[in-house]
Amino acid sequence: MYNVDVAWSFVFMVAIGLATSAFGVLQTTLLLMTTERSVHGRALGLQELAIGVMPLAAPGLGAVAEFAGVGPTTFVSALLLVAFQLGLAVRVPSPLRQGIDLLSARSKI
Repeated sequence: MYNVDVAWSFVFMVAIGLATSAFGVLQTTLLLMTTERSVHGRALGLQELAIGVMPLAAPGLGAVAEFAGVGPTTFVSALLLVAFQLGLAVRVPSPLRQGIDLLSARSKI
């Protein structure tokens, strides 16, 4: 029984690795398609900063989840994410419109 579990674990690890690779490529492609060429470096830097902060935030979230439970921690984290995104959309609306205009311009080509 143990050998079968280990074999399935490797199969799932390969599948997750492939899916993660595809997600990373698509995420970066979408980011580059929706930003002007002159700010590609800044946009990619911000993306890497956001990804790099994850290991720093994980222990804090783990401690809160241990104290409050996984469900409430996930729910509050999701609410904070939505609030942050809405605040960002209200404060900086022009990049959102610009990205939409850029996508519609590319579809006409």
